[in-house]
Amino acid sequence: MKRITQLLVVSLYFVLVTISVVIAIKPGASIFYSKQTIDNRDLVADSGFAFRYRLENSPHIFRLQKALLNEDEQRLNRTPDNLVVKTGSGSYAVSKSSEGIYYLYLSSSDNTNPITNNRNYTLYIPFAFISHQLGFIYFLILLPGVIWFLFFTFVLPEQRTELLHLPGGAFLVLDRFFSRTVAILKGYFLKTWDQMRGKRAFWFRLLTMTILSAYLYIFLEWLFFITMPSFMSIMNVAAKLKIFLLTGLVLSVICIMAIIAFTIIEVIGVLFRISRFTQYLGVLIPTLVLSVIALLLIDNFTYTVFKLGISTSGGISRALYAVLFAIIAIYIYAALLKFFGMRRKATLQQHAHNRASYLALGLLFISLFSAFAGFNQAVQSPTVTTVSDLPGTKLPNILLLGSDGVSAKNVSVYGYARDTTPVLQQLAQNSLVAENAFTNSGNSPGSVVSLFTSKLPTTTRLGFIPDILKGVDSFQHLPGILKSMGYSTYELGMPLYVDSYVFNIQNGFDIVNGRSRKSNLVGSFVQELGYQETSYFINRLTERASDRLLHILFIHKMENPYIQVTKPADKLDDPTKISQAIDIFDQSPQPWFMHIHLLGTHGDYFELQTQVFSAGEEQDQPWMTDFYDDAILSFDSYVGKVINQLKANGQFNNTILIIYTDHAMGWQVNQRIALMIHFPGDSYAGRITQNVQNLDIAPTVLDYLGVQKPDWMAGESLLSGNLDNNRLIFSAFAGKQGYDENNVWTLKQEVYKPPFYQFDYMNVINCRKWYQLDLRALSWESGNVDGSTTSCSPSDILTFEAIKQATAEQLVKDGFDVSSLP
Repeated sequence: MKRITQLLVVSLYFVLVTISVVIAIKPGASIFYSKQTIDNRDLVADSGFAFRYRLENSPHIFRLQKALLNEDEQRLNRTPDNLVVKTGSGSYAVSKSSEGIYYLYLSSSDNTNPITNNRNYTLYIPFAFISHQLGFIYFLILLPGVIWFLFFTFVLPEQRTELLHLPGGAFLVLDRFFSRTVAILKGYFLKTWDQMRGKRAFWFRLLTMTILSAYLYIFLEWLFFITMPSFMSIMNVAAKLKIFLLTGLVLSVICIMAIIAFTIIEVIGVLFRISRFTQYLGVLIPTLVLSVIALLLIDNFTYTVFKLGISTSGGISRALYAVLFAIIAIYIYAALLKFFGMRRKATLQQHAHNRASYLALGLLFISLFSAFAGFNQAVQSPTVTTVSDLPGTKLPNILLLGSDGVSAKNVSVYGYARDTTPVLQQLAQNSLVAENAFTNSGNSPGSVVSLFTSKLPTTTRLGFIPDILKGVDSFQHLPGILKSMGYSTYELGMPLYVDSYVFNIQNGFDIVNGRSRKSNLVGSFVQELGYQETSYFINRLTERASDRLLHILFIHKMENPYIQVTKPADKLDDPTKISQAIDIFDQSPQPWFMHIHLLGTHGDYFELQTQVFSAGEEQDQPWMTDFYDDAILSFDSYVGKVINQLKANGQFNNTILIIYTDHAMGWQVNQRIALMIHFPGDSYAGRITQNVQNLDIAPTVLDYLGVQKPDWMAGESLLSGNLDNNRLIFSAFAGKQGYDENNVWTLKQEVYKPPFYQFDYMNVINCRKWYQLDLRALSWESGNVDGSTTSCSPSDILTFEAIKQATAEQLVKDGFDVSSLP
């Protein structure tokens, strides 16, 4: 039995060597492919000639991008995905979505419908672990065993003699080979084991130091957030502590995994007698954590005291920060080497080390208890009801295209004397135009979020940064519903101020301002477990550290979002956004939903492409009307470019185009704003004279799609035809803003206090009149809506007392204490 086992081991070894040689020489052999027949019923019509098929194969096991596709045993041509859409003719491509899902895009050889043409489509997908290079690596790994066996058997004289001259010599040599090999390996590994046992104290001390460093880093960042305006400002102490403990646990787990990886490297180093080099790698783990702590502390101090920091550095000062970080890291690394006794005797006494270990284990235990205690909190997500069939069409694309601060009174579609919107005027002839539309927030963040959620800012408590959506609100929104229906979702807005990831909109967008939430794997994983606020905190900490490190290393420039918004020369270029959007039109799987928010009309200085109304003038003071009108004209031209592209690629007749704005000029909420919607087939065209609001956009889209409006949406569909003239339109404004420690324009800390927290006033629209409650001074103002075309009967006009009562009821509904109201 022993000899049979030995023969089997040797035979298996040589079989593996042979296979590795075959893989290195011919990895494209058919045995190295997985054959998969496509069920034609699983194909989905995409755009152009392309049909889409979802690949369920794991990209870790298969090389999906190298898949081969046959149609009735004839090989089709692999091409870029845009050629599959445009030309077809038996081409195919494999593309990865922003969510990491792989799709096969194919067209039949004669551009017939592959769902119904009764042809067989077969995929051949190569395994990921088979290639020329990997085969050669496998062979090199196995080669030492072959060399040792051949050397022992044929080169050593005594073994060669027995093998060639004695009966049964082959078995004697084989027995001796295994005995000698086992003895050598046993002695080698016993010596290695003794060396590794001597390192256990170092590894345990390294683990303790790293965990404490991780919690120190999280504590200092957590302390920074709770002492400044942040998303934690209105949380109770228990919720804040939970975020600290869970985030500390997450970073500690990451560090522990890094230490495990180092330990494996250290064991390999001991095995190959190179541990004198590998032993120094583990100290880099706490060094990195402590160096980042030091960098952030220095940056916070210099900016707080001198208003100079990493975000304001450039050129030489930017390089000096890099040098400073390197010096800090080297100093900490050298100090830790002494601390661990790698340069001289360790400086930490055993009893002190024990106390540190107990502290580290205690923090981990409390954090684990906190994590398990909150694990049963169910993750809420929007539920999609049954979708009615749209006659003769597939789901339409949806484009929400807006520009910041566009007042209706300056738009020619609404009767303005200057022709500021010739494209929109043409579009309005076949669109649904709201003549009396109003925003629900005087701040861009609050307005955009209220549009997505169809909830008032006072309901979600999101008015301006650093407010974020929390709990169930972070999952209840239009993008999430569309995404669950199969839409690809994109947002091109403004970092920080129009950014759904910053607002904590969960499961809504694939790509926001050029980045995917999946890029932060740790935050995404924590979010999927249901710890929403902790996930958000992790994402913010990651951005704070990475932005600064990438900036000082000249990899990526750190920008000030407020300056980008308010100074035309520093704004995120609107033409660039339009170009990016057009690329997505052509390349994204359909259906898609896209939100584009342009900033040329933001003010108080404006960005424009050409000077028409401001010809010969200089923009030397804020809020100049001629430049504002030119900025609106520029926005109109961008709308034209978008429409032309959608028509050119055949998508315009299957796209809902929504033209909107977040608030009126100068952040006003009591002025009419632009709002029009063009539906496929020019349906629902006409003008609405009743008062409408941005909260109505999401219900209108769902109504068109045949999706029942969720109970949590406060708006009404504009397609119903029976809007209530008595409906009051509420809006809110979050003021008291200023620069924080990071040079970011944000809400001030002192505004987060009861009874109305961050909100400065509530505005109410009733027919042609507006009423505004100052929540600080507790006083009322009122006036007439400029240019209103709504018709109101006497019964529609409420008394001032009824307005006050309705406002109080809304605030109570949203959880505010109204006992102080007059």
